[in-house]
Amino acid sequence: IDTAPLSADEALDRGLVDRLAYHDETLDDIRGRVTSEAELLPLPDYLSSQRSRRRWHARRAPIVALVDARGPVTQRRRTGPLAGPGVSSDMLGAVLRRAAQDDDVAAVLLHVDSPGGSAVASDTIRRAVHETRRAGTPVVAWMGDVAASGGYYIAMAADRIVAQPGTLTGSIGVVAGKAVTTQLQDKLGLETEAVTRGANARFLSQATGFSSNERARLDALLDRIYDDFTAKVAHDRGLTREHVHEIARGRIWTGAQAHELGLVDDLGGYPATQGAVRAALGLPDDAPLRLHPY
Repeated sequence: IDTAPLSADEALDRGLVDRLAYHDETLDDIRGRVTSEAELLPLPDYLSSQRSRRRWHARRAPIVALVDARGPVTQRRRTGPLAGPGVSSDMLGAVLRRAAQDDDVAAVLLHVDSPGGSAVASDTIRRAVHETRRAGTPVVAWMGDVAASGGYYIAMAADRIVAQPGTLTGSIGVVAGKAVTTQLQDKLGLETEAVTRGANARFLSQATGFSSNERARLDALLDRIYDDFTAKVAHDRGLTREHVHEIARGRIWTGAQAHELGLVDDLGGYPATQGAVRAALGLPDDAPLRLHPY
């Protein structure tokens, strides 16, 4: 390193390269290492032949609709300059229904990269996944960096689930609360008044904390959501309620741990995902696929 830059002779002498040769000598050496049937193609010709080959295979390959579910799960699409990516149940549900009705689509690849969100929205999307499958279109869920809580909720109904070993998933549970701003309002000299009817009318108001009755009502709602979530995990994954409860309770797992626990089917990246799609379609391992963003 300290004597660099080296001449070609010095590089050869010190073992950094194997041989010194001109271009034609290198080609002659390559020809001597392969069979006589091998054809030498300039790079542009080779790339052109590969493109033609791919186009020929593509015309014969089934179409797989790539549906992207990225960001927090909500019931309505968020708008505005600060909205960022998100998964809305109304839009994603419509996309899945459209894919199921599209005669050209053989399967759906649902790419999930979401930390979760609304339980109602997540359950709505899960229903759309089931409806897509009932219409005869297989669905494979492909987990990104995170597919937890609501992100797992929308993936669990798929025919197969593929995760990376390091994917963060699970978090089968529910949490809720509110930010109470009364001290901030006092500091700013703000006062609020409310006209209400009903003991729990200000249940979600930030101007007041939970009463004992409201907290009991919140606990009952969360228990119902948790029971519903775990029951559907058990149904979709073919697990017992007892096993699901043991691995649920809001705990987060890596993809590798989730695979051992029965929450996902396969581990790997895009090649493993393609394999899961082929398996869902009953195709050979080397069958070509056409992936279309949907």
